[in-house]
Amino acid sequence: MSTLYLLSGLLMLLCGFACTVAILLHAAMNEAWNRSVVWLLTGAGFVYYVLFEFDSRFKWPVTAGAIGGIALGAKLFMMGSGMQT
Repeated sequence: MSTLYLLSGLLMLLCGFACTVAILLHAAMNEAWNRSVVWLLTGAGFVYYVLFEFDSRFKWPVTAGAIGGIALGAKLFMMGSGMQT
């Protein structure tokens, strides 16, 4: 069972990373890219950028994948590796 948690956590982390890269690429293509990229370097700035300035056709799936995928993936990965949480 721990292998299942470990592999599913790794998969969720990779999906969250892909969504975060998609948000970063969107910020780099923004006309004020330097302000957008600076927002992404802080945790609160990332959440603000994703909720209020990130404008995409797939805004909510990418947002849920970036925030939830990383959080859930980290939890599942720690459960699978036997770390106490």
